Amino acid sequence: MDFEKFLSLIDKSALYFPRLDKLSKVDPYEGHFTHVNAMIGNEEITLFDQLKHHAIAHIDKEKKRMIEVDNKSFEDAEDWGKKKYEDDKINIDLIALAHREIPRAVLNDRNKIFVHSWHMQEYESAAMWSLYAKYSNGIAIVSTYNDLVQSVLDNQDYIVYIGIVNYIDYRKDHIPVKNMLSPFLYKRKSFEHEKELRALIHVRKYDEYDRPIDTDQNINGIYVNVNLNELIKIIYISPTAEEWIVDLIKSILKKYNLNLLVFHSDLQSSAPIY
Repeated sequence: MDFEKFLSLIDKSALYFPRLDKLSKVDPYEGHFTHVNAMIGNEEITLFDQLKHHAIAHIDKEKKRMIEVDNKSFEDAEDWGKKKYEDDKINIDLIALAHREIPRAVLNDRNKIFVHSWHMQEYESAAMWSLYAKYSNGIAIVSTYNDLVQSVLDNQDYIVYIGIVNYIDYRKDHIPVKNMLSPFLYKRKSFEHEKELRALIHVRKYDEYDRPIDTDQNINGIYVNVNLNELIKIIYISPTAEEWIVDLIKSILKKYNLNLLVFHSDLQSSAPIY
């Protein structure tokens, strides 16, 4: 992060979650399903009718086996087949409904999703310093998955969901339609270098009759309070930062009573010896 965002983190003792639809300038595919999902949605009647036909064929085969191998009566096999078909039909209808309704709901709710991102890596990345921080005064904070989870669970204001982002080909791959947050944990392969762990908040407001109402369109982001001494393990300062910046950050932390380890990155500190 850049120096300004770091100061905000320290001053507010809170993680900032920008509104997802505001990130579309960087990635217009943020929060969208893929081309394959759209094809399934457009052809759902034919596709799910075929699934029902496959279910019937499987049930007929199983009924025959029950009679010939298990010595079940014709009536018992028929009763089992009817119940099995009704169960399968309900499941297929629910899947069809999800493929039709969830993408529509997601499209309408993109302005109600707020995200906070982390880079998963054991070592420093020169590319990440360059891309996501002003290189001369960028700052990286180090934490662990467990400490991040515990930090956001302690807040009383929002339910925070955390997951690893999957990188796929939006022309060929399909995003599983499991729930409203499914597409927000997928990105195009061109962003694979991010190795992103993403925290998500789905903000929905309701009136006195439990009817959903629109989120305030003027809200560009929200803050989630955290205990910084518990969340942050190490702070790294950009390898190209001057020493006065390192001293300044140490001084700021001291003023806020934060006892945190600070290291000046040595990513470019020495030249090869060969």
